[in-house]
Amino acid sequence: FLSFSTITAQWRKQNIDTKASFRGLSVVNQNVIWAWGTAGTFLRTIDGGFTWKNQQSPVNAVISSVFTRDKLSAVAVGARGTIISTIDGGKKWLAINSEVKDHLYSVTFTGENLLTGFAVGTYGRIIKTKDGGKTWNSIDSKTNQHLSKVSFFDENKGVTVGADGLIIATKNG
Repeated sequence: FLSFSTITAQWRKQNIDTKASFRGLSVVNQNVIWAWGTAGTFLRTIDGGFTWKNQQSPVNAVISSVFTRDKLSAVAVGARGTIISTIDGGKKWLAINSEVKDHLYSVTFTGENLLTGFAVGTYGRIIKTKDGGKTWNSIDSKTNQHLSKVSFFDENKGVTVGADGLIIATKNG
């Protein structure tokens, strides 16, 4: 026997000064939320989503994934090898030269102080950083399939998933 009931919730559309299509959001805590999308669009709220501030991004690319370390710092990846980071709540975003031209779809950080990070993307692209995202190096994934999401348990053990049922795991980062 199934029973359904109606829950009354109050959702309010927010007036945002952008025409961007949003691709994701990251909830840092009950007040701080980041949202991102097309044309390098970033917004941030510090009141739980009721007011949003547009942030100036140094890129005009689709942002696919953001890893938020805390309420002030984040690393984002996106189209054409885009990597940008902030340490001041998004007041200033810095473009990082990854020397990657492939689209990057997912980024994550792990380990002590979240300095070890991985990003994945098109044509089996995996890149790794050990300095919090300042410099990145390519890792051979042994595939040309697109990789869409990456997650790590610690600095060595991780998994990435991708097109056509692909799952790749590592024990040594």
